[in-house]
Formats: sequence, structure tokens, C-alpha cells
Amino acid sequence: MHLAYDRWQFEVDSLRTAVELTPSFQHFFERKDSVSVDSDLRTRRGTVRDEVRVNTFGLDAALETSLVDDRLALRYGGLFYRDWVDAQRLERDPGTQWLQRPDQSYPSGSTYNHFGGFLMLDGVPWASRRGHRVQVRAGYRLHGMAGDAPGQAGLPASEFSHVGHVVMAAAQYLYRDEATVALSFEQGFRAPNLQEAVMLGDAGQFFHVPNDDLGPERSDTVELLGRAKLWRLTWSWAGYASLLEDLLTREPTTYEGQTEIAGAEVARHVNAQRGMLLGMEAGLGVDLGRGLSMHGHVAYAWGQEELPDGTSQPLSRIPPPFGLTSIRYETEIVRRWRGFIETYARWALRQDRLSPRDERDERIPEGGTPGWWTWNVRTGLAGEGRHRFVFAVENLLNAEYRFHGSGLYAPGTNATVSYEASF
Repeated sequence: MHLAYDRWQFEVDSLRTAVELTPSFQHFFERKDSVSVDSDLRTRRGTVRDEVRVNTFGLDAALETSLVDDRLALRYGGLFYRDWVDAQRLERDPGTQWLQRPDQSYPSGSTYNHFGGFLMLDGVPWASRRGHRVQVRAGYRLHGMAGDAPGQAGLPASEFSHVGHVVMAAAQYLYRDEATVALSFEQGFRAPNLQEAVMLGDAGQFFHVPNDDLGPERSDTVELLGRAKLWRLTWSWAGYASLLEDLLTREPTTYEGQTEIAGAEVARHVNAQRGMLLGMEAGLGVDLGRGLSMHGHVAYAWGQEELPDGTSQPLSRIPPPFGLTSIRYETEIVRRWRGFIETYARWALRQDRLSPRDERDERIPEGGTPGWWTWNVRTGLAGEGRHRFVFAVENLLNAEYRFHGSGLYAPGTNATVSYEASF
């Protein structure tokens, strides 16, 4: 993958407006070989090669105008991205040359446009001398996409487009640095991408069949959060509820009369009815004095979706309750340099509330993902906020674990060294 971009920033003083423009170009190339073998798993029968090239041009524009003696800021702008897709599918038998096939993972010559615009008002309309302050934010965003794909291998050409309108509003109360509470409402919009609409072929866990009759996903989310300091205690919490409409999910289907191809289930993306996602997070920190502190954090999520036939099932890939507990010591080593050492445990409970899709996922064990915890340490130096060195060792006890829905269930101790600098 290659990416090139430039960023232009300038100010129009007479309009009290700052402007930022970011043009970009990206080239992406992917090659995947699918090898078929005999039942002895040693004799190669043939190879199918998929190659995909995507060139993307993009332009982002963001402007900010100060209003009411800099107490309010009007932010606005837009974006436009266009993808050009070139793909081919080749095959060969052992000892022969590559031959081009008429079908492709993506129809060569497909394009995908993504565009949008936004307008947001942000500022502090009221503040008192005693440290009370109210901050508000409200905005509107337009999302749009348009895609087209030539016909191929018995599949007709397709052309599709969607436009969505979303709004958001938020209000936050702050009292100095000691307390804050905020309430927000946000809408979401996601149009189907080119892979979901027109891809044909192996998608990893299943054989994907195109469906250009997809609609966009939409969401409405309410979030309430707070943070407070009391003596040496700092606590924070957040809760949210999301209503989801026209969720994109997979359903079994057939391709050329087959329900499985090369051992993979044939499936396509469709819009489900609706869903709900609920979640909460909470954290507590304690300053023990003399450079010592403790911190704990926990998160929980629950999701359910309603299917077109009126039944319901859990949303896929919902993580189990998880969290982190740490003890940290920090002190000044030499002038302008501070050092720290921290030990922490990262953990997750068992997740056995699975959707049918989760139950078919090879990365999720039968009956669910077991709970786990790891013991970790890290130490480092920070200088003047500009330089930071960190050395960390994770999973000191070499415990077997796996994040829900990803990776392998296996032990492993990991050591990392990092350096960060800001100028």
C-alpha cells in the first residue's frame, strides 16, 4: 500500500476563519492464492489467484470561524473520495501456465464515491467566575455514496447510491477541574461498501455472493457520562444506549445451485430489521501519596438484533465484561525527567452469549470464549512532555488467553520497547 497526502493550512483574518485542505492519493494491492489439494493433503490439484488494485483520490476541507468574541466556533467543511478498482482472477493446474478466468472477486472497472459535508456549532455560551461552565455542541452531517460495477460471469451490472442526513447535540456542565457531566445524542449512517454489495468469492470464513439491493445502516445513540474528583479519589462513568436500524448481517444463500463452495458456506449480506446495543464503563483511581496510585476500569456491553421473521438473537462479536487493575509508582529521576513503574492485570470474563454467526465462527470455541487474566509490567521515562521511553512485558505468567472472536487461544509472553517524541 502506498499513501501520499499534503496538508495546507492558512487563515483569512478578515473573516476570522482558519482553513485546512488535505488532498490525498492511495494505492492498494492485494494478492491471494487459494490452493486445492487431494484428500492426502499433500498433492496439489490447482490454484486460484485473486488480484485487486484500488486507486483512491481524496480531498478533505475543514474550516473554523470564530463568533461572539471567540466564545463560539462554527466548524464546517466536506470531503470527497473516489475509488477505482482493477481486479483479475487467474487459475492454473500443476505444471501449466496461469489462465485468466471470466469471473473476478470485484468486477474490474468498478468505482465507489464517498462524499459528505458537515456544519457544527461549538462553544461556551455561559461561564461564571467561580468555575462553573456550560459547553454546548450541535451539528448536522450529510453522508453520501455512489457505486457502480460492470456485469461479470452471469451477474448483471449494478449501480447503487444512498444519501443520509444525521444530527447530533450535546451539553456539558463543568465545575473547575473537579467535576463534569455530559449528555449527548448522536445519529449514525453507514452505507454498504463495495465489498458487501458486489464482491464474489472467498471472504475468509464464507463464500460471498453479491447483493446490490442493500440499504444503509442507521443508529440513534444517547450517552450520559460523568467524572469527579474528591480528595484523592477520581471516578468516572459512562452509559449509552443505541437503537440500530437496517443492520447489515449475513444470511445463507446459494450460488449456481450450491450451498457450499470449497467447504465454505455460501452467504450474502442483507439488511436485518433492528437492534439494540447497551453498555457502560466505570473507572476509579486512588492517589495513595508518595508517588503511588491505583486504578481500576471495567466495561460491559449487551446487544440484541431482531430478524425479519420476528425472532431475535444476540448481536455478533459482543465482548464479555472486561477490565484492568493497576498499581503505579512515579517519581522524578533527574531534573525534567520523571520515571515510572507499573504492574497491572488485564482480564475478561467468559462470553457464552453467542449469535448463530458466532457459533459458526472457527475463532470462537464451542460454548463460548473462556475467561482469562494476564499479569503485566511496564516502566519508562518521560522528559518535559516531549520524549517518552517505555519498556513493557505482557503476560508474565505465560497464561493461555484469547480476545473474544480473534486470534488463537494460546500462551505467549510479549516484550516491547517504544519511544515517542513530539516537537
